[in-house]
Amino acid sequence: MHKPRYVVVNLEGEWQIKQAGRHFSGSYSSKTGALSVAIELAEKDGAPAEVVVRHEDEHFVTEWTFGQDANPDQAARPQIPPHLKA
Repeated sequence: MHKPRYVVVNLEGEWQIKQAGRHFSGSYSSKTGALSVAIELAEKDGAPAEVVVRHEDEHFVTEWTFGQDANPDQAARPQIPPHLKA
């Protein structure tokens, strides 16, 4: 069984979150903001999951895995304004 994967992707200048064919409402002006929300969504699911970023060259980079940051020195989890929370 595969872990659910939350994908943060830049579409036409806006960062968005997708997961298994689902497209979450909202777009974000920064990758960091989208990553923070994607991590929160994955944590709320409560099952092993991962958050990845799809880059323009179609490569995926894992940013977070269930219960741990893949790049703890680079991990940025800023406070999300209430109006951006899912």
